[in-house]
Amino acid sequence: MSPGITTARNTDVRSDPSFGRAEFRESRGYEHESEVMALRRLLDRLLTGSRFRTAVDVGGGYGRLSAVLAEYADQVTLVDPSSQQLGLAKRAYPDGLPFRRRRADAAHLVFADGSIYLVTLVRVLRQLPHPEPELAEASRVLRPGGYAIIEVTKSRHDPQDIARQLAGVGLHPCEVLSVSNLRHPLAKAVLPQAAMLAVERAAQRPLGPLYFGPSVFFLMRKTAIPRQRASA
Repeated sequence: MSPGITTARNTDVRSDPSFGRAEFRESRGYEHESEVMALRRLLDRLLTGSRFRTAVDVGGGYGRLSAVLAEYADQVTLVDPSSQQLGLAKRAYPDGLPFRRRRADAAHLVFADGSIYLVTLVRVLRQLPHPEPELAEASRVLRPGGYAIIEVTKSRHDPQDIARQLAGVGLHPCEVLSVSNLRHPLAKAVLPQAAMLAVERAAQRPLGPLYFGPSVFFLMRKTAIPRQRASA
């Protein structure tokens, strides 16, 4: 095992063959750039000259988006259940890793309660038929006032259902983006990627509340007390 990786329950299960692979950026360039665009857009909204103290990229594979988080946080930890994917990180970033690595699954994060300022779950919920434990765990490790960015794939989950589950664990929406709005073989065949990304940039915010695209990015903020406790 590589240094810096801690042992946890091994759940090396991937139904999407390109999930977390270093080739993702090349094979799905439009989707990758759309997700980076959404991530930056949400983080730029939160930070104006400041940085998060800690951030965790849950289920981040080889760290495709962890490197983006490193531009916004002092300490970033990539968490993934696959030692193979964590090992790929060194090959993907040969000049040095801009993040730490820990082996764990999304339902059993190895962080103390309320210790993390930012948590991201992108391309994770699509692997989970019932993501309630993973969403509760993300809320557990977040500090009150901390933020989570949660990606929902509409072909797998109803965004409204996920929004209700997030509210149930004390995470409440600040913004919603519609992502990968032109994810269609015909669009990819006839449009250059630069044109697709220009449309994507214009569409993400206005189409977000409509849950238009195949992916929805929720920016959530943790309240001090989960809603169900506050009403007790």
